[in-house]
Amino acid sequence: MKYYPVHNIMCALIRRGLVLSLPVVLLLGGVSMRGDDSVGSRGSKEVGVNQKALNESLGAPLINSPDSSISHENTNFTEETLYSKQQNVKAKQRAASLGSTRNIEDAKKVIKDVLGMDASASVKTDFRKASLLQLATHSEQKKSYEEAQKYLSQYLQRYSDDALIPVVLLRQGDLFRKMGAYDLERQKYYDVIKAAPKVNLNGEFDLKYVKKVAFIARSQIGDSFYEE
Repeated sequence: MKYYPVHNIMCALIRRGLVLSLPVVLLLGGVSMRGDDSVGSRGSKEVGVNQKALNESLGAPLINSPDSSISHENTNFTEETLYSKQQNVKAKQRAASLGSTRNIEDAKKVIKDVLGMDASASVKTDFRKASLLQLATHSEQKKSYEEAQKYLSQYLQRYSDDALIPVVLLRQGDLFRKMGAYDLERQKYYDVIKAAPKVNLNGEFDLKYVKKVAFIARSQIGDSFYEE
């Protein structure tokens, strides 16, 4: 039987106790650290509704904390203000004179005035459409058929889903007849027949409108063959 000094026995017990208790200490420490993190996450505040709305409107996380210095007040531009209403009325009044212009020079003066105003995008878009049609009319009246075709082609390119596309195509067909290009004329009328069913029907453009432009196109095809 071996006898171990008391000092050695105590050291062995202490070392064994440390080994056994170390995992417990680490676990307790982990719980403590996780507890601190959870408190921190609970303590953090989310950005406000208006701040979040600004982020969504920008498509980027501009504001990431409620104490951000970034101003989010008065950033909703969807509502029409008194100033914008006045500008729209003023622009529409000036735009109404476009139809009474006598030539391209007069029309371009009106166009410059209206587009220089601080009107809404929708008002300016509608006016740009009317401007291209009016410029084409002036060009046709002075027998500049190629120039008129240029304006109508711009309309087709910029506003390909517009309800007036069939009418623009009819006008192009008529211009091609005046130019003696009967094949191109008839092609435009066929394009009308294809485009008419694609018109988005609403209160202003209904099924009657679609049928009428398609009927005119078919009639023009027959007339074109006869005249050629």
